[in-house]
Parts: sequence; C-alpha cells; structure tokens
Amino acid sequence: MILKPIPIDRITNEWGSIVDALYPALRQDPTFSVQSLYDRLMIGYAWIIEATEGAEGYWVISLDMDGDDLVAWTTALVGRINGGPKARLKTMREGVEMLERILVNAGVQAHRICGRNWTAVLPHYLPYEGARNGLEKRL
Repeated sequence: MILKPIPIDRITNEWGSIVDALYPALRQDPTFSVQSLYDRLMIGYAWIIEATEGAEGYWVISLDMDGDDLVAWTTALVGRINGGPKARLKTMREGVEMLERILVNAGVQAHRICGRNWTAVLPHYLPYEGARNGLEKRL
C-alpha cells in the first residue's frame, strides 16, 4: 500500500467525489459537517491521505492540540484492501506504520483512533479513555 497526502489544489478540484466517498464513514459522527472538514483542510488542521496499490481509499486525519502535544486523530477511514483476511490485516498494519512515519515527520506526538474496536488491528496501541473504543499511540 502507498499512502500519499492529497494536495489542497486536488482537494478543491475533486471535493464532490471525495465527500461522496467519505460520507458513509463521516455521517456516523453527530458533530461532523462537510463544511467544517473543508475549512480544517484549507487551513492545514486536517489532511486527506489517499491509499493506492493493494488498497484504494481515503484516510482522514484531524490535528488538534492536547496540552502541549500535537495529536492526530483518524477521523475517517474508507475504501477497500485487496486480499484475504490475513493479507488485509498485514496491509492495514503496514499502512498504520506508514502513517505513523508521516505523523512523526510532521511533528505529531500521538495518534488516536476511536469508533470501531481497532484492538485486533493495533495491538501496540493503548486504551484512550477520552473516546468510545479509543486507542492511542505515543509517537
């Protein structure tokens, strides 16, 4: 799998199709609004990362401060991964490792994910009590 942040100009040009792809995941969050995501993307407080080669989809990251720490939240993850269950699990874990490298290079101190129970996929993440099924890894 290859992960690449989508540049702002591409986001603005393809916004309608990106929202259509993301909407099934984002609508589950009662605090979500398309406009607030777009605004955060335009000022650099959120990123959309595209997955290709063995997977296809989008990974939405929102950046927030928690005290002195810059924290990246996985806000949405949509798409599909090729292969059977073991191959998909391997690809997901490798994708998380790639994302963590991107986050470290951006100065992020922690990655958090919540919603679904991700413990089987991310056994090296610790529980984060601030969100339903929350997990966190210090980077």
